Amino acid sequence: MEVIFNKVLKNKIIKLINELGVDVNELILDIPLSIGIYHTIEYDDVNDFIILHQFDFDFDYPYLFDDLPQNDKLRIYQILKGIEHLD
Repeated sequence: MEVIFNKVLKNKIIKLINELGVDVNELILDIPLSIGIYHTIEYDDVNDFIILHQFDFDFDYPYLFDDLPQNDKLRIYQILKGIEHLD
């Protein structure tokens, strides 16, 4: 059941990234998660990855969506869905 939940949620997030980004596959926004604040989220359609980026000075710390705990995955969906409703 968890595998299905993760796949459905990932697909919904990919759709939101594509809708909100229009022609850009990366959104710049602060995303507070249990493991820290991430500054961008992007969809890599070649590898089918959602990647979050945390920046610290000149360093980029990428983190794969698939490696996040479920509550953080759900939080990302809620944040992006909330932005979608601002239109």
